[in-house]
Amino acid sequence: EALCPHHCYDFLKGSARFIPRPRKGARLQNEFEVYEQGAEVTLRSLTQSLMMMFLLFLLISFSLLLVIGLLLRPASAGKKKAKQLHLEGQTDKDIMHSQRELAAATTGQVKLLKEQLQIAKRKVDLTGNQQLSLKEQAEMSMICATTEGLSEFGKEFLLRKQKQVLEQMRKQTLMEE
Repeated sequence: EALCPHHCYDFLKGSARFIPRPRKGARLQNEFEVYEQGAEVTLRSLTQSLMMMFLLFLLISFSLLLVIGLLLRPASAGKKKAKQLHLEGQTDKDIMHSQRELAAATTGQVKLLKEQLQIAKRKVDLTGNQQLSLKEQAEMSMICATTEGLSEFGKEFLLRKQKQVLEQMRKQTLMEE
């Protein structure tokens, strides 16, 4: 609507007649000034008309290119689509293979972590057994210790400890049977 041919004509027609004049009293102009103002007006209207024609030409050529582009169909559209589908299929296969590799790596890590857990449990059991054997060894050394050279307090303490250890050993043997 803005660039229709009638609109351009109306626009150029109105601009060629417009000549700005001062509001104060009119003075007489000499012939040279009148000619100069007329030349400015015609030059201005000529450049405006050229610009409008150029814009109109660009609009028409662009619209023709759009129409031609819509009417012409690419010749290798089927090949391009087939190639794109092949690439998409290849991408899907690559993703599938990477997910399989990731699952295999994760399974390997899970197995490794389970083995490490079993090793840690064995270490805990061994440490517990070592503590138990050290405790039993200390108790046996206490039972076998002599009271020679100890003070009365030391002798009494050692005898009480020996009794406690013997009672614990009896309880353990009764529980095991």
